[in-house]
Amino acid sequence: MMGFIEALPVAIASCFAIYLSMVDLKEMRIPNRILAIGLLVTVTTMSGAALYLGEMDRLLSALGGGLLSTVIFFMIHLVRPSGLGMGDVKFAGLIGATLSWISFPSGLIGLAIAFFISSLFSLTLLITRRPLDRLIPFAPFMSMGLVIVALGLFV
Repeated sequence: MMGFIEALPVAIASCFAIYLSMVDLKEMRIPNRILAIGLLVTVTTMSGAALYLGEMDRLLSALGGGLLSTVIFFMIHLVRPSGLGMGDVKFAGLIGATLSWISFPSGLIGLAIAFFISSLFSLTLLITRRPLDRLIPFAPFMSMGLVIVALGLFV
């Protein structure tokens, strides 16, 4: 179980992630300005926590997880730009860094949960033959993966 100092960056990132997900649901975009502030505040908090706890390797792991998530999502975007926007690519950096702050494998698990939940949602739409009049925003699914892992519901 994480202590307060360890959990603070996760709590901050989760608040930004949930807010950005609500914006994505409403506007089908992730505002760069809010995402940049979320990244800055989260990484700054992680840095302070890492210094306080003497765990700089954990900070590097989190930053590496954020970078890896961004690269993976960017590759997906290159293959199918209409399916995954650049906002999602940048948002994956925040989610991946936060999940990797918990533990490096958590980053991969949280993002896998996001893809799994979005697949179930899409499959449900297909089975119920509900017409889809617009693209499905992916940020809410990434946020769900973050919250599920952060609450320890899966890992």
